[in-house]
Amino acid sequence: MSLWPTVTHELKTPLTAIVAFCEILLDEIPGPLNREQKEDLLDIKTSAQQLMILISDILDMAKFEAGALRVEKEKVDLNDVFRIVRRTMSAIAYQNNIRLTVTRSELPLLMADPERLRQIICNLISNSIKFVKEGGEITVFAEADKGFAAISVADTGEGIAPELMPHIFEKFRQGEESLKRRRGGTGLGLALVKTLAELHDGSVSVNSELGKGTTFTVRIPFIRLERGESDE
Repeated sequence: MSLWPTVTHELKTPLTAIVAFCEILLDEIPGPLNREQKEDLLDIKTSAQQLMILISDILDMAKFEAGALRVEKEKVDLNDVFRIVRRTMSAIAYQNNIRLTVTRSELPLLMADPERLRQIICNLISNSIKFVKEGGEITVFAEADKGFAAISVADTGEGIAPELMPHIFEKFRQGEESLKRRRGGTGLGLALVKTLAELHDGSVSVNSELGKGTTFTVRIPFIRLERGESDE
């Protein structure tokens, strides 16, 4: 199993460097850019981030099937995760002319793997982007639900047909084949979301209406305090 960290590192490190250099250039630290140069760099950054998501999905699903996928749970402030999600996904949404809103959470600390939680939310946003038309909106927010944080990703997309709902979390299912060809992707994102949610002792659900949009909700447990402990 020691191969997995090496493979992940070798694939992600160059992409991370590409994104970092793009951000430096976009911040115009080396010097000013014209509009066309900024758009080209944003395209490069967005493509690299999308490729990182796809690589993560493929490697993690392979690790799960090999019994090697793990979550490292710790106390997590959801807003810390939200900040990284916003930074990662805003450019991708912008390139698709979609408004992404990530609402600040007022919830207690979660017991979760922060990197896996980021991956869950980014995968849900990435999935929504495929089905939201230009000018549409994706909103991320969280509410308390009986000892769990209910983290929702709601979109104004085309919705999911009722006959597809029972299969939405299956591997390699992205709706109709014509949609899969048109939208792209591996078909692993939602299956991985379900897997990671369950590894957190949580769950994922979906509510959708054709023509009006879709909301995915992931439930992740809050930390369970022992008597005398504080969540600070």
